[in-house]
Order: sequence, then structure tokens, then C-alpha cells
Amino acid sequence: MMKRNLFLGAVIVVAAVLGFIGCPSPTPSVNPGYTITYHLDGGTNPTGAPVSYTTASAVTLPIPTKTGFGFGGWYTNSSLSGTAVTQIAAGSTGAKEFWAKWEGPTSLNVTIGFGYGQITVNGASGSLVLSKTGTQGRPTSITFSVDAEAGYSAVKWYVDGSTAAAGTDGSLTLQASGLATQGHSVTFTGWKGGMFYSSEPIPFTVLD
Repeated sequence: MMKRNLFLGAVIVVAAVLGFIGCPSPTPSVNPGYTITYHLDGGTNPTGAPVSYTTASAVTLPIPTKTGFGFGGWYTNSSLSGTAVTQIAAGSTGAKEFWAKWEGPTSLNVTIGFGYGQITVNGASGSLVLSKTGTQGRPTSITFSVDAEAGYSAVKWYVDGSTAAAGTDGSLTLQASGLATQGHSVTFTGWKGGMFYSSEPIPFTVLD
């Protein structure tokens, strides 16, 4: 009886070992990565902006930039309808696409140059309209600058006929918030080749 019990015990041990070897533990599931695609419409994402994500944690979307414009948020459709999103929630799956909305431009830019013996003005075509609050995507400031290759010296700016202080680089930036809600004008003067030049008044309007 003792030998029979020892034999059965050995069989059970061997079977248990074989069963353990033949049925490995389940492999833990791998958390897959999903791609993120940005439609920037001329803008640029900051360095290190996420281009993929996993289901494990939320991902905060980057804040892109576009010269002269303000960022108006990320949208999940090309028509920019619905509510802007700021992150991909934890537990999300599938590839994601986001479209950038731009507000503005935030600033208008007018450049004074020189050509064919006279002053040239770039960026002032059409109506120049600013807004104190940026409503309807209107810019909130305007910058007048001189093309470095134009060769002017002793540059001066006049706002509504009064002398205006220029920046260290010779440019003049006006904020809508500091101007009356009405029509205004800027005039440029400068010397070149021993001759004095003065532009026609460049009109612009400030709204609330």
C-alpha cells in the first residue's frame, strides 16, 4: 500500500509540473500608441509637441504660433465648429487629428521703402482697421517700420500731425487701446541721399 501511494504521489507531482509548463501565465496586454496629426494652417508647433499618445494618461495639446496671429484653439474638424479642445483624455483610443484656429491678425504691419525716386508703402493697401478688444478677429495694434535697405536717416513719425516716439529700431507701434475710437493717420519723414522725403498720411481706423 505504501508503494502504491508513493507512485500516485509521483504521478500527481509530474502532472502538476507538466501542467505548469504547458499553460504559461497570460502575457500582459501592451498599451498601444496612437498618432496625433496637427493641421497648422501656416503655424508652427513648439519643439517637443507630442506626435503620439497611449491610453494610459491624458496628453495636453501644444500651443502653436503664427506670425501676426493669435491662437484660437484646437478643433477636431476642418470647419472649426463645435468646442475647442485642450487635451486628449486618458483612455482615448485611435489616431487623432486637430485643426488650429487663428484669430487676427493681432497686428498690422506697414513698411516704408524706397523705389523709383520716391517713398513706397507696403502693407497699407485696403482699409486698416484696429479694434480695442480684438472683436471679429480684428488686430489690436499696428506697426510702422522702415525697410533697412531703403537707406533713410533721421526718420520721424507723426500720428495725427503730432510727433510720435519711435522704438530703438526706428519702428512705431501703436496699440488700439491707447487711441481714440475714430479715424487716424500716420506720416513718415526721412532723409536719403541729401534729400528730404515725406509720405502722404497713411490712414487707419480704431473701433471698440
